[in-house]
Amino acid sequence: QAVFSHHVAPNGDLWFGTHRGLVRHRDGRFDRVTTRDGLLADRADRLAGDQHGNLWVGGRHGYFSVALSALNRVADGQELELTCDALGNDQDVSALSATHGFPTTCLGNDGTLWLTAGHGVIRVPPNPQAPTGASPRIRIERVALDGVTVPAAAPFTISTGKGRLSFEF
Repeated sequence: QAVFSHHVAPNGDLWFGTHRGLVRHRDGRFDRVTTRDGLLADRADRLAGDQHGNLWVGGRHGYFSVALSALNRVADGQELELTCDALGNDQDVSALSATHGFPTTCLGNDGTLWLTAGHGVIRVPPNPQAPTGASPRIRIERVALDGVTVPAAAPFTISTGKGRLSFEF
């Protein structure tokens, strides 16, 4: 599979950005983390670490950050789901999308993280403020069509026409 980016974590783990999620290499073993585990997108064109132990993931979707410690717990099977923070939830994603080309990202001596984007460069300050107005994560517990539960473990198709579609979360 294609590898678009990589990051060497402070503990020596290698993280690879692919079109099918993130892949961690540790002790000769490869472990994958995907949207099924809570990533906001599977395609990872850019990876960058910050001074707070977060991994920044960039792609067509824009950028989001996730704690490396949480990624490791999910990759190790110790935790079932991640929490990610999207950069600029209220902005045009095309303006925030990671671009192809070089340079891609860099961490300044003062802890400022610089990310390339579709319309320039994004500066993430060393002590970013907590996100405000971010939507909470929602976990869908049940999907029903005309009162009958639809298995959520696999993709499904709903035909056009009359019917009642309901979600429990």
